[in-house]
Amino acid sequence: MKRLVWLLVPWIAGMLASCGGGSSGDSVGSPTGQLTQPSPGSTSGMTVLANVYSYPDGYPSTPGFYSGPSAGANSTAYVSVGDYASGMANTGATVVVNGTSLPFDSARQAYFGSLTIAPGAMIDVSVTAGINVYRASMNQFASLQAVTSPPMASSVAAASALSVTWTSPTSPVSFGDRLGFDIWVADAANGAFVWSYPPTEVNGNSFVIPAGSLSVGNRLIGLLAATCSPIVGAVGSSGLCVGAIRAVPITVSQ
Repeated sequence: MKRLVWLLVPWIAGMLASCGGGSSGDSVGSPTGQLTQPSPGSTSGMTVLANVYSYPDGYPSTPGFYSGPSAGANSTAYVSVGDYASGMANTGATVVVNGTSLPFDSARQAYFGSLTIAPGAMIDVSVTAGINVYRASMNQFASLQAVTSPPMASSVAAASALSVTWTSPTSPVSFGDRLGFDIWVADAANGAFVWSYPPTEVNGNSFVIPAGSLSVGNRLIGLLAATCSPIVGAVGSSGLCVGAIRAVPITVSQ
């Protein structure tokens, strides 16, 4: 088995940790679990991190955390399952998202697949590892966040600061304090990070990318909006995160 590599941005970890006392009425959908931290001295338990994201603008399909869906689908499910003590990936689990079984992807060291998820639809994740079953459910956003500036296909100068603004998504249930944003810039051809890895956490609906941060070429501004819920019985930074990634093409010139 290969060691599990956790790709968890800080605000998601904090969001999940803040849920440790149990589910709350201000979260999206109907969280079904409670975060379980190992008792002092404990080295046992399973970590389960499920990310289900919609890509309304498309995104390069690469073997990474942010990877667009296959043709005919609009969303991806990326589920990491591993042993808490060793950090080793569990390659023999059964992972099902909305009735679709996800295969283990050795390149990602996670269970991965493409899905079609309607706005506001319920997302149900089930992970069976040995005799243990872990489940969580949340709703996808009723409407997605939208980048309002810069416009799509804009040309920007590498030497200038770039102001990015966006609207917030809406949900069937209030977000409370559990909605977060990440922003980054990727190569439009292959999805590789051009600026800010890991992505930059943003509180609010705007961010200024500093002058000189972007290299010349065809780029995508990536904007993730997500909300998370704990997964019952799983330990550590486990949880189900649901959201969407907007990808705005720009051209960076000298």
